[in-house]
Amino acid sequence: MNKRTIIIVVAGVLASEVAWHFYKKYKNKIWQPANRTRAKVLFSSEESVLCKPHLKSRIPCERNHCPVRTLNELQRVMTSATQSLDVCVYFLTHPILIDAIVEVFNKNVPVRIITDGDMSDNSSSTGHILKLRRHGIKVRTKKFDYYMHHKFAVVDKRILITGSTNWTKNGFFGNYENIIISNQSDLSKAFSDEFERLWEIFDRPENDFPPKLEN
Repeated sequence: MNKRTIIIVVAGVLASEVAWHFYKKYKNKIWQPANRTRAKVLFSSEESVLCKPHLKSRIPCERNHCPVRTLNELQRVMTSATQSLDVCVYFLTHPILIDAIVEVFNKNVPVRIITDGDMSDNSSSTGHILKLRRHGIKVRTKKFDYYMHHKFAVVDKRILITGSTNWTKNGFFGNYENIIISNQSDLSKAFSDEFERLWEIFDRPENDFPPKLEN
């Protein structure tokens, strides 16, 4: 191998390494504010119920509206939190999303949750709320004559997750639903402001159900 060939090979290797470095940097910062505004829309359909068998493997199928793919994406976005995670949802029972919340909290990232008081009183939900509180996660609920029917979360006050989907197994498998993920700043700020408003409204001990656990 002559000197010129060696130089070409070395240059090619170095170029590949540089390209791979920049690809990884871009991929990891795809939702960062410095990048252009991004939005992703995820749907569930009548076919979503057919995806239940491969939920355990967490490997999405080829269906356009596979809810396993949606859950994986939600988990990825939520666990990317480094500064804060605020969750405001009507019903919170899906174990994958609850585990994602706990994972974020275990990284010493502040986590706050607001959920509907009547749904917290539901037998299928109470255990999950207690689990979150036992971990030390702040959960606020309130019983109204009307529902706290939001389904949104804000990651680091800059990435918004919202849509029609209840954060339950049934919500992802079998219904016609939608979820939007966006880093559009005016949207994430509006939802962050709404979360802060509700957080103050729900800040009364008598509104907590189940009762707060002593730390």
